Amino acid sequence: MKPKLIICDVGGVLCGNTDVAPAIATFLHLTVEEFYAVMGAGNWQALQSGALSERAFWAQFSHDFGRSVPDDLWDVLFDPSFDEGVAALLRELRRRFRVVAGTNTFASHYKTIERRGWYEAFNAIYASHTMGVAKPDSAFYWHILREEGREPSEAFFIDDAEENVAAARAIELESHLYRDAASLRLDLEERGLIRQGDAHRH
Repeated sequence: MKPKLIICDVGGVLCGNTDVAPAIATFLHLTVEEFYAVMGAGNWQALQSGALSERAFWAQFSHDFGRSVPDDLWDVLFDPSFDEGVAALLRELRRRFRVVAGTNTFASHYKTIERRGWYEAFNAIYASHTMGVAKPDSAFYWHILREEGREPSEAFFIDDAEENVAAARAIELESHLYRDAASLRLDLEERGLIRQGDAHRH
């Protein structure tokens, strides 16, 4: 059965260069591992689920780090790129299906992507910080399905993180582990979700 709903990740799929942790670590003269150790997994999850604002995150980080971080480095050092190849695929999919974003993000990153107009590739946006839950929690997927009035069997999920794809498949949501636009196109064609040659039609 063909899906009626496509759920697609944003960072690492439509947008590249979204992992700011290496740039922040370099800025603070830390290794990425040291940065994550100071940050703590709990604070990272709280930031993405909207339980912690960026201001509160950096206040806590500064306290644990032992020196003040005056700016929101998530925002200052965030410079994502846009994958036109993926955008073209989403446009093709939207001719036949409802296509929504399912993204783990937080306010400053959301606003940057929104300001650049890149969310316009989707019919709707489901962002973790406004939903109160982040991937790979199964509640993330169920929230979108419930809002869209669909069962897992009626949807198809695209994400670049293995744990997020595994969590989607655990609730019987057909999924594609994203690596590049070319292999995604091939998979979509093989599944009959887009037609060969669609990219050349206007």
